[in-house]
Amino acid sequence: MRNVLSDAGNLSDEIDTKVYTELKSILLKKEVLFMKNLKNMGNIDRIIRLVVGAGLFSLLFVVNNNWKYLGILGIILLLTSAVGVCPLYMPFKIDTRKK
Repeated sequence: MRNVLSDAGNLSDEIDTKVYTELKSILLKKEVLFMKNLKNMGNIDRIIRLVVGAGLFSLLFVVNNNWKYLGILGIILLLTSAVGVCPLYMPFKIDTRKK
């Protein structure tokens, strides 16, 4: 009787693992598709943001007056460049990618 119960438990664990693996792969595929649809910045836009963002970010360490707070804007530009999504473009449906 115990063997039957332990076999049922092992089978249940095996099914749970398969279901979990299948759900995980489906969710990852959906997430990748969602992120591809979310991107709205082209390569030139991203490079410009990267260069300007790095320059503004350096103000945090170089300048000691109120201009250093532009470094926060630099952080935002660096993050949007890295991700490829500009939230300000979304309401206006701006997409700078090549089609």
